[in-house]
Order: sequence, then structure tokens, then C-alpha cells
Amino acid sequence: MMSNSAQQPGMNIPQVNNNPFSSRGRIERKNYFITKVIIFILFCLNSFMYDSHFPIYMGGFLFCILFGLFAASKRLRDIGWSSWLLLVWILPIIGLGIGIPLLFIKGKYADSNN
Repeated sequence: MMSNSAQQPGMNIPQVNNNPFSSRGRIERKNYFITKVIIFILFCLNSFMYDSHFPIYMGGFLFCILFGLFAASKRLRDIGWSSWLLLVWILPIIGLGIGIPLLFIKGKYADSNN
């Protein structure tokens, strides 16, 4: 008996997509963590431009937010949750209930190695 739903015939399985400039596909835990670390580093480096170059700062800030949302959307897809749960992230404490588990929940599909 097959316990994993990804092994059922006719099931539409999203492909792994590690391209940070795309919101399509899914991303596994390890790559999601690496993406989040890179976004955090870029966000920290961007904070030095706040006073002197505000337009560049805002562009960098929006870049970090956008690609963070892309990564989270792909990770939600990997664990079988709806990407609409990203709307919960605007709520300060409840948003952590979605964000933190993305680092630890195993992927739903059979080819998820992490």
C-alpha cells in the first residue's frame, strides 16, 4: 500500500523550482532555509542605506519582501498547504505560526529529500 499521495497516478505534482525570481513550483526545506538566510543578509546590508540613499533602501526592502514571499509560497506548496496562508503573515504573532513551521515540516511529495 502506498502511503505517499505523490505516488498516486494522475496526481498533479508541482516541480521543484529553486529559481528565486519565480513563484512557480515548490522549494524544499534546505533550499528554503538558504534562501531565507540570503534574504536576511541582503536586508541587513540594505539597512545601511536608510539615511543616505532612501530610494535605494526602499527598492532593496521591496526586493527582500518580494523574494521572501516567493520562497514562502513555494515552500507552502511543497508541504501541501495553500499559498493563501501568506495573508496570515500580516498578523504579528499569528504569522509566526505559519513562518516557523515552514523550516521544519517535511515535504508532502516523494522526491522531497529534505
